Amino acid sequence: MRNLRMLIVEDDYLAQQILKAGVAEYGKAETANDGNQATGDIERAYEEGRPFDLVFMDIKLSGLNGLEALGRIRDYEKSYGVPDRDACKILVTTGLSDPHFVLESFKQGCDGFLVKPYSKEELAAAITKLGLLV
Repeated sequence: MRNLRMLIVEDDYLAQQILKAGVAEYGKAETANDGNQATGDIERAYEEGRPFDLVFMDIKLSGLNGLEALGRIRDYEKSYGVPDRDACKILVTTGLSDPHFVLESFKQGCDGFLVKPYSKEELAAAITKLGLLV
């Protein structure tokens, strides 16, 4: 699938812009600076009938961190009646490679985990693995 609707949740502006440029060929990417903004953007997207296909979620965010935001997003999708197959794909993109963070991310409902720094090829492979690039 091309022409993806994506949300980049990252509090570092430079990292946001690098990732945004790296995924531009796959569709339109919007940005959120923290977990609270991200959960609001995602809820609004569902309510407008235009959900995100893919969310890139950093873990270390100011305010609501990425793991908390991830849990809230999945809780919202359940309460909104979104079937699992239609839920947005969430790819955690973080510099934290500790197994605790990997395990906790999957417990909270992420679909993939990518440790920074990563190459454009690794990014494409992770998105492909989610079934979004065919």
